[in-house]
Amino acid sequence: MNIYHSMKPLLTSRSLPRLYTLISPRIFGSKFYSEIASCKKTRDPITIKNDNGRIPWKELSLKERVARSSKQTFNFSIIVLGATLSAAVSYILYTEVFSPDSPTSHFNQAFGRVINDPRCIKLLGEPGEISAYGEKIHNSRRRSQPFVSTLRTDEHRVNHLLFHFTVKGPKASGIVYVHMIKRPSEKKFDYKYLALDVAGKNRIYLEDSDEKLKGPATKVFKLFGVTWR
Repeated sequence: MNIYHSMKPLLTSRSLPRLYTLISPRIFGSKFYSEIASCKKTRDPITIKNDNGRIPWKELSLKERVARSSKQTFNFSIIVLGATLSAAVSYILYTEVFSPDSPTSHFNQAFGRVINDPRCIKLLGEPGEISAYGEKIHNSRRRSQPFVSTLRTDEHRVNHLLFHFTVKGPKASGIVYVHMIKRPSEKKFDYKYLALDVAGKNRIYLEDSDEKLKGPATKVFKLFGVTWR
């Protein structure tokens, strides 16, 4: 028997259309319909929380535009608030610490005058061993504040800056009194007096404008229990 004549063809021209009909929907149908479904898929609605700004404004609905505007307004407010706080902190730091006319600057100058004056060194001790702090209290937190200043303006529009602080050296302790004034025509404060009081010793005047001017007696007033001239 001829083996080639006994074999029947697996595929004929009549079976091809039927096979194509059975296979083609399985092969191409899923891809085709998935593409259609992806085209019809809608995006998530834009809210204040999930808005990242990628969706163009013209494609937003009215509700989504309100959400984006609200988020942008909130972000802008945060930026403005941060800038305002930064400016306020910078202003306070400058006026209270870095400005040449700040109380801290005047305190540093006064303390520097004391620890470099031979008369004060004789009473207190060597400059490197002298420290300055506020009131004579045992509270370490308050003691870390070197002084409390007071600024007032009199009837002649003269500014008065007053403060005092304690100095302590290896030999003795004392209180430094500072009274500075700035007249309307002047741009910076000048000493009215700068003095050191040590218990049992005569007051040491490092600055005394009354003595320099030798004018009439000045008015005496009290503030916080301290006599200021």
